[in-house]
Amino acid sequence: MTVLRRECHLDLQALFLDDPDSGPCGLFKSGDDFTFSAGERCPAGFCPRLWEMICTAMTSHLKCATPNDQSTVILSCPDGTRPVIVRVDSFHEHP
Repeated sequence: MTVLRRECHLDLQALFLDDPDSGPCGLFKSGDDFTFSAGERCPAGFCPRLWEMICTAMTSHLKCATPNDQSTVILSCPDGTRPVIVRVDSFHEHP
């Protein structure tokens, strides 16, 4: 997984967050790169909402994968005021 971009929508933060000056997500930086294996639990310090999004999307995506399918999926965390956009590359081999 590679972090492509961190967005920050200050207008929405001002309207909807308790801390309207919270700024962009502090857990990731553009260019951060992570490697995961199927079945892993959410790593310490990793955003649990983004982890859930990745797991759900990849589980659904891999059900449709063909043998030796290498795929790229672009996902965004569900935080609409400061979303993190990531690229997830997967390689799935069928037995």
